[in-house]
Amino acid sequence: MSFISAQGPFPAPGLAARLRLPTRPHGCCAGARGAREAEGRIRRSCDVGVGGFILVTLGCWFHCRYNYAKLRIQQRIAREGIKNKILYESTHLDPERKPTNGNHSN
Repeated sequence: MSFISAQGPFPAPGLAARLRLPTRPHGCCAGARGAREAEGRIRRSCDVGVGGFILVTLGCWFHCRYNYAKLRIQQRIAREGIKNKILYESTHLDPERKPTNGNHSN
């Protein structure tokens, strides 16, 4: 079947089938209870899917934020250690330097 428009004929079989069907309330198609229950199950499954997606997304986000914060703390500690090593190396405040008795004779 084809429809004629200003530009010429074009095939639209899906549209033709939809135009010929009269509209009916949902209760007539599958029974009033069946249609309403089916809608509820579909909506519930969609809600469960969206809820699961949100939970997984938030779980991954919090896990990544925790690891990032832990990494920043480790980097800060390492940076402070390197800074102290550079500042205090070969001075009397160097913790790795062995204490001397002040007596240099053997």
